[in-house]
Amino acid sequence: MGGNYNNVPRITPKLGQMPNPYLKPERVEQLNFGFDLSVLKGRATLTVDVYQKVISDMLFSRSLNSATGFSSTTTNGASMLNKGFEVALGFRPLPQTSKFYWNFSVNAAVNKDALLTLPGGVTQIISSSDYGPIVTKVGRNTLSNFLYVSQGVYSNDNDVPVDPVTGLRYRNAAGGYYQAGDMNYSDIDGNYITNSRDLQIAGNPVPRVTGGFYSTMTYKAWSLTMSGTVLMKRDLLNNALSERLGNLYYPYGNKPNAGALTLPDISEYNYWKQPGDKAKYPNPLQYYGNTDNYNGSQTLFQEDGSYFKLNALTLGYTFKKDWIRRARMNNARIYLTGANLLMLSSYSGPNPENVTELGRDRLDSYPVAPSYTFGLNLEF
Repeated sequence: MGGNYNNVPRITPKLGQMPNPYLKPERVEQLNFGFDLSVLKGRATLTVDVYQKVISDMLFSRSLNSATGFSSTTTNGASMLNKGFEVALGFRPLPQTSKFYWNFSVNAAVNKDALLTLPGGVTQIISSSDYGPIVTKVGRNTLSNFLYVSQGVYSNDNDVPVDPVTGLRYRNAAGGYYQAGDMNYSDIDGNYITNSRDLQIAGNPVPRVTGGFYSTMTYKAWSLTMSGTVLMKRDLLNNALSERLGNLYYPYGNKPNAGALTLPDISEYNYWKQPGDKAKYPNPLQYYGNTDNYNGSQTLFQEDGSYFKLNALTLGYTFKKDWIRRARMNNARIYLTGANLLMLSSYSGPNPENVTELGRDRLDSYPVAPSYTFGLNLEF
């Protein structure tokens, strides 16, 4: 769509993208097996669904050589596999004759995805993002972070490897020589230089286990409902921490292309201070270094992003009929609802929910604040 002319929408070609008249719709082949079980006169139910789905002829954007006159084209040729199972359990532990009613349900899903093919028969595609490189590789999950492998912090200058051929210390591609207090990046290709050939696939930002629960309890005129979410086995990158620690390199706020800087309380972190220290984090006060110690694309900032969250809890009271009929009402209910009341997680970033599809946190990401709602329902 190219805008309007005389209030009539007009269509124009998308310049820069090569047309592909041979595009085909995606094909999906899916197998499902499941069953439903109900026992104790319906008080306990179980639903199980096992699935496997193969998506073929997926649309995929391919970069083109500038000699073609185009920057990219859309093609078929990628395929992926999704498989897993889902389980839902419902339970009413008390008989119908009980004055106390309780209905509890819980569900869980385990999913695994894998890339089967890429266009042109390639096995790996490396691309860039705002936070660093990402890799798409056959046999792996569909999106993976490409990270430098952190191996701790150099305690002394003598710990830094020296190239026996050139006599030069281990350094990065920008010419920054490592010293005590710097991050020790794994030199995968053994050339004594940290560069893109040292990047490795690390972690999986897609949760492998998701689930939730819902509970309803009533006793006479009172009711209590609650719901929650569980997410497990997901790797996140705490870029909020890497950015704040990296901001310490600019004590005068002179970071290029940045506004006001947010700085952390470094006393909370085990960082290198003097030779001999065994620290987790490199020296954040090395203002004139050129070793990119707080690069957000490294395993130092990769954490477990599992969490349990209590989404909502509502306490209500329904007034007796003989009370409200005097006011010519059919029904009246008062309630108090709390949302985002509790989150349990070992993740040290702002919010394990608010991350990118690659599991990368951001400095502008904040925890969701709890909220409370008081309400009154009247029916005439």
